Amino acid sequence: PRIEFPPGTPLAARFPDGFDAYEGLTNAVYTFVDIERSLTTGGEDAGAQAVKLGISQFLGIPIQYYVLVDMAGFSDVVNVLGGIDVYVTKRVPAPDNPLDTGGTLPKYFEIGWAHLDGTFALSYARSRKADSDYWRMGRQRCVLAGLFTAAAPLSESGGLPALVSSFGTSVRTDIPADQLDDIGQWVHLLIEHGGITTVRTLHLAPPSVESSHWRSIAQHIRDVV
Repeated sequence: PRIEFPPGTPLAARFPDGFDAYEGLTNAVYTFVDIERSLTTGGEDAGAQAVKLGISQFLGIPIQYYVLVDMAGFSDVVNVLGGIDVYVTKRVPAPDNPLDTGGTLPKYFEIGWAHLDGTFALSYARSRKADSDYWRMGRQRCVLAGLFTAAAPLSESGGLPALVSSFGTSVRTDIPADQLDDIGQWVHLLIEHGGITTVRTLHLAPPSVESSHWRSIAQHIRDVV
């Protein structure tokens, strides 16, 4: 879909019928606005701010903050956490990463529990040749669960601000530093009530929902939220 922006913003004035650069791909918003930073408040996070505005307008839900981790940063974060544990549900090829994150990848990820360092975790999260983007999204959810499981004890012991600081420049966010302690308390409550196993996920992909019916997908998300 052509993603739209809140009325009265410079982005809405530039794209009154929705974002149409790069054949209208929504994931190109970040790159486009990162170059033309005057379309938001400017600064290094211009692209991220534009994505926030677009998603907020699309869903009708305010998006307060963003957390940005590129592929090199993702690998670094996993390594800072000491690696993550995931259960590989099917044998999938291990694609080469588009940057040098160190280490030698296997030809395949085999079925069973695996402890993945940053290089392996990035490759596993990107693998899709064995099936499809939808299966890949499922693997990425497993990787995110592994990240939470690895990060939660460190957040509990040292506090979330200290954990975020340990990531250095690998993670960028506009969450105010003075709110990290509050978010850390939410993490604590989540752990107390069962952790990641209590988190519900909403499957918005075939066969439940056709991905081309994007307005229907947005309505599903609004109904849940």
